[in-house]
Amino acid sequence: MIKNWQSEAFVLWTKPYGEADKLVVLFTRRKGKVAAVARGARKAKSKLAGIVDMFVTGDYLLYQGKSLAIIRQAALLAEYSRLRESFEHYSHGVYLCELVNQVLEEACPAEALYDLMLMAFKALNRADSDPVLITRGFELLLLKELGYSPYLKGCLACGATAPPFIFSPAAGGLLCCRCSAGNKGTKGIALSQGSIALMKRILDRGLAGIGSLKAPAKVQDELNRLLWESITCNTGISGLKSKALLNYTWRG
Repeated sequence: MIKNWQSEAFVLWTKPYGEADKLVVLFTRRKGKVAAVARGARKAKSKLAGIVDMFVTGDYLLYQGKSLAIIRQAALLAEYSRLRESFEHYSHGVYLCELVNQVLEEACPAEALYDLMLMAFKALNRADSDPVLITRGFELLLLKELGYSPYLKGCLACGATAPPFIFSPAAGGLLCCRCSAGNKGTKGIALSQGSIALMKRILDRGLAGIGSLKAPAKVQDELNRLLWESITCNTGISGLKSKALLNYTWRG
């Protein structure tokens, strides 16, 4: 078994460990989520200082121990400074990191998701970016990567293509008024054509499809509820502290 390995990675989460170390959760391109110890990283003169903090990507040389990896060397590849300078951008960055940390299983490669996160952080780091739309786009594309891409071509039950529709997180797509009324146990979210069009654009073009778009408040409200309920319904994730902070910041 090869004990030493190297990979590009995001820092998803950190906390103090022992007297001078840090416990770090890395999202590595090569092996997915990995818990690692950064020895001496909290010392002022540590070579690892700043490279094992959130909102950076680095190139890490790791030694795989029995339960935790050990970061032996690291080189900074990119720092997303705007996420530290703007509280709004910071709250979105923390949310994306916590969400990915909860979704990923340890040591399961997820290169497509890694690339999606890289694109999201580059977008959040731009001065002209809309962090709300970038986060909604990330959530939608995350669902797609997990195999839960919403069905938006028409009613899931009867195939009707004429609006209005509701969106059922449990069913994973649109339902027309007749079919939703016939399924009284189905909980749905009223959805405007603007929300449907924006989701189709993002699913077709990725985060690049957002560009400098600005969405009306109604669309933002609909997508915020729809995507979060879809994530919790399909993954079982709930109670993220960063989600509560995000909603407070957005409403604030």
